[in-house]
Amino acid sequence: MKFFLLLLCLIYAPSGFSQHTDSLIKHQFDLLINASLKCLDNELYREAQNLTNTAEQLVRDSLPSPHTLLGNCFFNRARIYRRKRDFDSAVLWYSNSKEIWANTIGKNHPLYLNAIYQMGLMYREMNAFEKALFSFKEQKEILIKTVSNTDSSYIECLNSLGLAYMDLEEFKKAEVVFMEAYTKQLKNADTLHPQIANTLSNQALLFKKTGNFEEALVKLKKALAIRARNPGKRSLIYTISLGNLASLYKEIGNYENAEDVYLEAWELRKETFGETHMLTLGSLENLAGLYKEIGDTDKAINLYKRVIAGRKMVLGSLHSVYGIGLNHLANTYREINKPLEALPVYKEAILVRAKNLPTYQKEYVETLNHLTAVYIALDSFDIAMRHCKSTLQFCDSVFGKSNTLFADGLSQLGLLEIQLGYCNEAEQHFREASVIYKQNLGKDHYRYAESLELLGNLHFDLGQYDKAEPLLLQAKKIKEKILGNKHALYLKSLDQLGEFYELQKKYSASDPLFSELSEADQERLSTAAGFLTEKELEHFTQSFQQRSDKLGNYILHRNKQLKDKGNLSAFVLNNNLFYKGFLLTSAIQLNKLASVSSESLKLNAKLKNLKRALGRAYLDPDSQAKYITQWEDEANVLEKDLRKLLNGFTSAYESIKWEKIQNALSETEAAIEFIHFKDITDTVNNSIQYAAIVIKKSLKSPQFIPLFEERALASLMPTNAEFQSEIISSLYKSHRGAQKKLSQKKPDLYELIWEPLDSVLKNVKTVYYSPSGVLHRFNINAIPVNPIEILSDRYEMINVNSTRQLASTIQIYSPNKNALLLGGIDYEASLDLTQEQNPNIQQAAQNVVPDSENFESWGYLPGTEKEVDSIRVIMLKAGINVQLQKGPEATEANFKSFGQDGQESPQIIQLATHGYFYQTKTKSVNRTNNISSPEKSQEPIFITSANPMFRSGLILSGGNAAWQGKNIPSHQEDGILTAYEISQLNLSNTELVVLSACETGLGDIRGSEGVYGLQRAFRVAGVKHLIMSLWKVPDLSTYILMQEFYKNWLLDYMTIPAAFYTAQKFMRDKGYEAHQWAGFVLVQ
Repeated sequence: MKFFLLLLCLIYAPSGFSQHTDSLIKHQFDLLINASLKCLDNELYREAQNLTNTAEQLVRDSLPSPHTLLGNCFFNRARIYRRKRDFDSAVLWYSNSKEIWANTIGKNHPLYLNAIYQMGLMYREMNAFEKALFSFKEQKEILIKTVSNTDSSYIECLNSLGLAYMDLEEFKKAEVVFMEAYTKQLKNADTLHPQIANTLSNQALLFKKTGNFEEALVKLKKALAIRARNPGKRSLIYTISLGNLASLYKEIGNYENAEDVYLEAWELRKETFGETHMLTLGSLENLAGLYKEIGDTDKAINLYKRVIAGRKMVLGSLHSVYGIGLNHLANTYREINKPLEALPVYKEAILVRAKNLPTYQKEYVETLNHLTAVYIALDSFDIAMRHCKSTLQFCDSVFGKSNTLFADGLSQLGLLEIQLGYCNEAEQHFREASVIYKQNLGKDHYRYAESLELLGNLHFDLGQYDKAEPLLLQAKKIKEKILGNKHALYLKSLDQLGEFYELQKKYSASDPLFSELSEADQERLSTAAGFLTEKELEHFTQSFQQRSDKLGNYILHRNKQLKDKGNLSAFVLNNNLFYKGFLLTSAIQLNKLASVSSESLKLNAKLKNLKRALGRAYLDPDSQAKYITQWEDEANVLEKDLRKLLNGFTSAYESIKWEKIQNALSETEAAIEFIHFKDITDTVNNSIQYAAIVIKKSLKSPQFIPLFEERALASLMPTNAEFQSEIISSLYKSHRGAQKKLSQKKPDLYELIWEPLDSVLKNVKTVYYSPSGVLHRFNINAIPVNPIEILSDRYEMINVNSTRQLASTIQIYSPNKNALLLGGIDYEASLDLTQEQNPNIQQAAQNVVPDSENFESWGYLPGTEKEVDSIRVIMLKAGINVQLQKGPEATEANFKSFGQDGQESPQIIQLATHGYFYQTKTKSVNRTNNISSPEKSQEPIFITSANPMFRSGLILSGGNAAWQGKNIPSHQEDGILTAYEISQLNLSNTELVVLSACETGLGDIRGSEGVYGLQRAFRVAGVKHLIMSLWKVPDLSTYILMQEFYKNWLLDYMTIPAAFYTAQKFMRDKGYEAHQWAGFVLVQ
């Protein structure tokens, strides 16, 4: 305001003349208008308006009327109203300025032409596309008469006209206009001129809208290269080009490039404009959309919330841009099937957009349509119907019935009518929508294809196969043509068409579709593994699980029908070979390849150190919260960089086919891949079906054998700890040979798991098998065949993570003849005496568990000292260098030192100590003996953590202090070696780890990834063979079993599998019950 008053004083100061000249008035006028524009830039609207009013009064008082400068005043006033989004007032003053200029300087003058141009741009902002088109046509007609057709103003007009045609979905007209602009530019302008980049960007936008992604990519890259040089990478227009390019990469499924480009745009804007600037938040919003696309919805939701909070703080809760963020967040909730979370966000978004009508009518209708979908998902059909019809009425009144938004509403109405059983009405509305899409977008557009699929699937559901098939085939053909055969929408068509043929038993038609779908999905996942972190990959793989479940259901159905199974068993097996343990394989490969270069070694070392610090921080989230987010972000960046660096070296994601496994088998060998999948027909009980797929040299194709429903096997698992040993011994004891007792009505392990396989395994001597699901909780080798024989007597049983290992290149292993034995550990040892400083974790958390004076303590295990002492004697005889750590020496810091600073991990590691696994956050299960527990205590993070890799671990020297919640200095380890911490070690030189602790083989079972716990941790760390326990095994029998195993392996030179089998057979022959020996399993 002071500036405004000062300016007036300067303008109206006495001039010394009796009369103002025109030039002086013009100078004063320019000062006022320029000052007004500065106020406008700072959103000082009242001051800007006052200055404009003063300028107008100056003109009216001093110059003849009408004067050209009066038009300038009106034009500036229109600018102010437009910036305030008072479009009605802006239209009035733009029109007034045009009228003044038409009467003073004429319609051919640049000022008049600019007024037309600005009105056209504003009409586009208002979504008044017809009026925008009219303005640009008027401008073009004048320019044709006044300037050359290669003039920059004419080219700019052509671009605006093309965009208006695009807004109206008249794409062919838009293409012609853009091509005219581009052709004329090439004749007249420098090839690096920024205006050429504008035309290229507009062409790219058109090609993207019409599904021609390859051509769009070419145009965008050309535009980006021009803008990188002129006006430069720090310019706003360059970051806009980056956003456009990243958006296209995302659209075509190239997520790695999309993320890189989005991040570049975000970093540039953050450096240029600041972290909370609207442009920077817009880039963050784009990143959130990418993470949603790849399935990392947690990250997407967090970013959307950051964007919404930033906009609310700066713009307020009624601003239209704030509503955009709300809509994105609500869409995310809706798409991950969280309608209850989506509902209030959509309602707020609608309120915001209603406040900004009529400007955002299109977005308002889109949000209304989404809200209808939410009501349908909530089964609120009456509300959905009322809402849908009112939305259609509003859309009709604003856009008419020929607009694609109206078609969207018709599609929603049709989906709702299907739910209510009004299929004839739904068909009519789907057809109407399809016609609208075709008229507006053309027949070669994915949205038209989607409308055909809706109609085709309706006919399919009604059993009208003759009507459904051509529609589904046409939709697939359109998508393949415009999107390519890798796009997610095309793959959806393959899935739907495959299901169509499968349920009609047209297997020769469905099999090729399933094969193509599987290949494409695997390629997408392999590509993603080259740049996504393990956590992001975990989210991304979930999107493929439903298709895997479908394939399992299809082959199960074929098997029941006793029809030709076609090639489906091979597809199912190949699918399973690829997906089973995919994340585990990815993590192992990342560790294995980290030493290929000095750069990757440095990156991996930084990543490991940061993850160790995170591991400690996770165990005390309250005090370490300020570090966790920062360290997680840093770890994500490091892991992505490492994966991208190693992407050219890795073969972990090779799609191994079953034929390669068959070629690796001899005539007397078989490979069995156990699988499990959801029964998609059982929506009430959520049944999980199990099956086996067998490969033999003599089989023409893999043989699918259905087994059991999960609850049948789970019911056999002991749930009463008091009688666990008796139940286990009974479970692994044969009840055949004599007549089964009447009380034993349940099928036993052999009948459930193995009897269906017997007939296929004739003449087989060696079986490689890969468990799945709850089968990980059972010792398959120990399943009794008859009263005197178990499976490992009949076959050489080899437990593998996946049978794909048989087709992998065998690595030559050179043992270092070193062993580390830990036993007889002092859990009460003072950490101050036993702990050495570990510099890698000095930034990590100080407290490990919540404070508690009386918490559980781990008791001394005298049998473990005897165990490691006796094993040491055997190893020394075999020429093994033994490092024995007992009492206070068996520290976590000492154990973690292996694999760091160039120190090789030993060939053999024997850990004789307490192990723990907690299945849920609140309920502890599978506990070891010798624990004294007070009645009331606060549970530590080792029990309550959501991450199963913290709820599984080993107790080392001094571990009771941390378990009881005592403060541990930040420079010390706590004596509790979690599975998470083990997974960060490098044990790639270790041939065998023996966990002679109780229940070390247990953990959370997750889909195709198997068990998350200690066994996964040691696998990720690089261990070749692992012996672990499934239940509590008595100390004496553990001692005897370990003695026999090491004698067989190290002194009698048996292989590890043969030595282990022979040791367990020794125990059986000596009369030991199953619970005393069968709890230990060997995995390689």
